Amino acid sequence: MPDLSSYDSWPAVAALALVLLGFQVPSLVSTIRTHRDTKAIRTHTENEHADADYPNLRDELTATRVAAEAAASAAQDAVTIAKTTDTRLTDHITQADAWQTSVEDDLTRLRRPLLAWRR
Repeated sequence: MPDLSSYDSWPAVAALALVLLGFQVPSLVSTIRTHRDTKAIRTHTENEHADADYPNLRDELTATRVAAEAAASAAQDAVTIAKTTDTRLTDHITQADAWQTSVEDDLTRLRRPLLAWRR
C-alpha cells in the first residue's frame, strides 16, 4: 500500500482513487454480465414446465424409467406367451398331421377290398 502522506493535494488523492477503481472495473463489469446472464438463464429454465405433468426433471426421469421398465416387462411377457403359443401350435399341427396320416392309411386299407370287388 502506498504511503498516503506523500499525496498532499486533492488531485493526487483523486488520481490514486481513480487508478485503484480502474483496477476494479473489469471485475465489476464481469460481475454485472454474470448476474445478467444468470437472470436470463433462470428465466429461461425456471417455471418453464410449471404446468406440466412432471414439473421436476427428476420426477419425470423417474416416471420415464418406471414406464420403460413396465413396457420391458410387458414385452417379455408377450414374448413368453408367443413362444408358448408357438410350441402349442406346433404340437397341434404335428398331432393333426399324425391323425390325417392315420385316417388316410385307414381309408386306403378299407378301400382295397372294394376295389378288388369291382374287378
